[in-house]
Amino acid sequence: MRKLYLFFFVDVLICNYCPSIASSVEIGAVTNMKQLQQAVIKLAGVASNIDSDDESIWAFDKADSIAQSISLEEDAIWKDLGKAYTALSYVAYGMSYTNCVMCGSPELLNALCNYIIRCDPDTVKPNKCLHTMELYSDRSFLFFYFVSSNDSIGLQKSVDALNSEMEIQDSIYSKEELLNKVDDKGISESFRQFQMVNRSFYFVYFTILNAFFSSPKYTYEEYKQKHDAVMEIAYELDALPREWTELDGMKIVMKQIGLRAKLIDMLAEEIALLSKE
Repeated sequence: MRKLYLFFFVDVLICNYCPSIASSVEIGAVTNMKQLQQAVIKLAGVASNIDSDDESIWAFDKADSIAQSISLEEDAIWKDLGKAYTALSYVAYGMSYTNCVMCGSPELLNALCNYIIRCDPDTVKPNKCLHTMELYSDRSFLFFYFVSSNDSIGLQKSVDALNSEMEIQDSIYSKEELLNKVDDKGISESFRQFQMVNRSFYFVYFTILNAFFSSPKYTYEEYKQKHDAVMEIAYELDALPREWTELDGMKIVMKQIGLRAKLIDMLAEEIALLSKE
């Protein structure tokens, strides 16, 4: 009888005073979401060093407003992530605008406008359009990289290939049977599969950062230090599980939010230095 009482007492202690694994993961996700929010706000605040056109300033202000509206509540992770993606698409639009106009191609300007995420972040559910928002956010920054090269022909080919890839990926993860297979947390099979294979955001930001790091203002030792810091993020990504379980899946999303925040913060730091040149 004493053993039974002891077991019951310990069980009650665990339930009442120790947070569940799921809860701790969600708290960690909120912490990482705050880092992402701060990184996006920081980037929006210095992006005018890239493009200070009135249209660009409007886009940066819009991005800041959206990022500031992130609630950082445990039950709003998906909405907050959607807001972060949306804000980033406006930042990329603003940084690309003047170079895109200077290319003199209405098709490219239209493509740039299409990368702006127009889905309402407050209605986002991971089984509907979150994977599409992530695609558009990352690709809008790749567009920024392309348009900054001032190669209009190469840019057009790159954008055509990019749009084709996005259509393919979106069609894969928008299949009705994947969208409708939803668990008790509202996470669809579509979102699970996309998160397990999507590491493209790293390569997008790595490509942009490496262009900044290659500036002649840096010594080789400084370049290597910055490059190694970005490579550390790659190692962390590679260490993530390759199979989705409910808890591992949340950890994957949480970790990717944190790593994305680090990359964006690095980019904001590099852009901020442009004002001192």
